[in-house]
Amino acid sequence: MVVKKNSLFNILLLNKEIDEKGKHIIIFPPDLPIIVREYNFRFEFPVKPNFHDYLEIIYILKNEVTLKCGKKDYDVKKGDILIVGKNEIHNCFQHEDESVEFISVKFLAEMIYSFGGYDMDFEYLRPFYSRSYNFNKLISFNSINNQNILEKIYFIKNTIEEKKKHYRIKAKNVLAEILLEIVEYYDELPIELLDEHSKYLKELNRLKNVFELLNNEYGQKISLSRAADVAFLNECYFSKFFKRVTGFTYSNYLQRIRIEKAKELLINEDFSIARIAFLTGFNTLNFFNKTFKKFTKLTPTEYRMKTRKKEI
Repeated sequence: MVVKKNSLFNILLLNKEIDEKGKHIIIFPPDLPIIVREYNFRFEFPVKPNFHDYLEIIYILKNEVTLKCGKKDYDVKKGDILIVGKNEIHNCFQHEDESVEFISVKFLAEMIYSFGGYDMDFEYLRPFYSRSYNFNKLISFNSINNQNILEKIYFIKNTIEEKKKHYRIKAKNVLAEILLEIVEYYDELPIELLDEHSKYLKELNRLKNVFELLNNEYGQKISLSRAADVAFLNECYFSKFFKRVTGFTYSNYLQRIRIEKAKELLINEDFSIARIAFLTGFNTLNFFNKTFKKFTKLTPTEYRMKTRKKEI
């Protein structure tokens, strides 16, 4: 694979994307939720502590840095890899008078595993969901074929930038290859960490009937009360449980389902925008347009025109 380096994304631009609560807000392309960036950080410009709702693979390209993730500090050097999960507060501390360079792969978990989907797909993401203090998020240089992973990261970056035929499929497949290598590295996890992952899967499976309901009846009115009944939980507990397990409120998740179904119809059918809004459970065309743009940054018409011009 050919490695091509492009301009580095500096700390000042990164800090602008972090809101007042410390959340890193980043807009993913609507048709491929993966972003690969190279960073160059200097000691005199500290990074804001931040968290995010995407998953991240960080590969150190140059010099050493201390990366804090959760309650642990990791001293990382060239060739090391660090994995960062959802909502984990993290920060980096450069060594004085040294700049540090690294490349980061950011992606939404739904790219690989959708709630209610196959457990085997969740296996790709298993290491990102450990919250145990004993879990080591650092993958040291030479502990796996880190150079091969770096080449794959640059392959994803170049593929996305060049946008040649089937680029989305290629990028997703290579990301899955990287994740598989990481999973295999962590295969010898202590039993208590494996139990932790099993617990999370058990919680997801508790919502399986809800996911099936939403996927099958998204075009109809599905109240919070009905979803709670399907999960055999009272409404108040269900609301909190759903948010804790999925990371989304119930209403936000239902909107996401409906928008994904609307995207499929916009690509594959010649229905009017108004009919698609009705078929996907939106009461008014105005609310559908507003919600669609909130999730995709495009109007339904713009999305249809853009995706139909592309070769998948």
